Amino acid sequence: PDEVSPDYDRALIAFVKDDDAELERLSAKLSGAKDPLEGAARGLVAFRARRFLEAYELLEPFVGLDSWTRDTFLRAGLFVGKFDEVRANLLADPKDVDPVLQELVLGPFARAYPHAARALERLSPKGHYRVMSDIGFTPQALDALEAELRDASPKSQESILRRVQKKHVTLNAAAEVMDKAFAAYDKLFGIERACEVVPTVYLFADSADFAAFSRRLEVGDTENTLGYYLPHYRVLVFYEQSSPKLGELSQPTLETLMHEAFHQWLHLYVHDAPPWFDEGLAEYFSTCSMSRSRLVYGLVPPMVGPSRLADIRDSLTGEGYYEPWPLKRLLVADHRDFMGSHPSLNYAHAWSFSHYLASTKDGRARLKAYFRGLRDGEGFEALYRRVFGDVPAEAFEKDFRTYVLQLKPS
Repeated sequence: PDEVSPDYDRALIAFVKDDDAELERLSAKLSGAKDPLEGAARGLVAFRARRFLEAYELLEPFVGLDSWTRDTFLRAGLFVGKFDEVRANLLADPKDVDPVLQELVLGPFARAYPHAARALERLSPKGHYRVMSDIGFTPQALDALEAELRDASPKSQESILRRVQKKHVTLNAAAEVMDKAFAAYDKLFGIERACEVVPTVYLFADSADFAAFSRRLEVGDTENTLGYYLPHYRVLVFYEQSSPKLGELSQPTLETLMHEAFHQWLHLYVHDAPPWFDEGLAEYFSTCSMSRSRLVYGLVPPMVGPSRLADIRDSLTGEGYYEPWPLKRLLVADHRDFMGSHPSLNYAHAWSFSHYLASTKDGRARLKAYFRGLRDGEGFEALYRRVFGDVPAEAFEKDFRTYVLQLKPS
């Protein structure tokens, strides 16, 4: 259109402010007026409703409209696995694109190795994730690969890339781990249909490169972390601290990966989960081990060192500094309450309660019912009453306490 409708400007403002009701009202108004921008407004509505493929298709004709619309189009494409198309769009016109989004679309290795970077990424075997990693490559090896690809014909380039990707054992191992994690989450919560979102995982060999990339993503200090999840972009970023064997992830990296990947998976379906559920189940899945054939999760940590089991047991038996909250308070606490009052104990409490539920058929049914309620937008208090309200509070507390005190480290 020659002029942008004021109602579309207002729709963009509502979109940025997460005001879904106002966004839908303005979209309906633009549609009723047969405004040329009604398709763009419907694309914004679809994006907010997590229908990212629909949003991508609706927004494509309007990418030149303004930077917000284009960024939303690029994010939607990134989410649904349109990686080559999004990258080509960005490279054709990189100006005014969100710089963090630009870093994520091109990937962390493309600056130094515009040709070889393609050998460092792949889709996971089941297609659930895009994974990028430089583990197993020295800078000298990457320099040599970059030179080889730069001088090769297009047909030869593809042959070289396939050969290198096939031999990139850590990349392939990480991709398989991600698929196993996705399957574990799906199994516990009874997901029966494929999700259209294909998140990206970046796994670095070097902590300095991880830190530099994180600064470009405007994450801040990453000195004391192995990885994190960026909800706005649906991406996971990690580094391997000390891989014991090429083709395997070290235990600390695997645990961090499983924890953060659960946050990412849950965000595919739920906009705002209570912290006991989000953090407790992330801890439940991250207490795990990985063999060549399978992923084993829901293990019980040892009692030595920083331990969720030690924290909750000490608290329940009066040997800790603080008493655990009543279960109802834990289950209805918001993020400020959870993180503001003895968060280490709250994490241990949430982990142990998640473990308690996941250990029985009845508990797993309650977890599934709770998850479905979150997907439907039920509030924390209402979900507590509906899913757990049939069990008397005193009996609930007693059974949970007995379960935790009988747990033995795996």
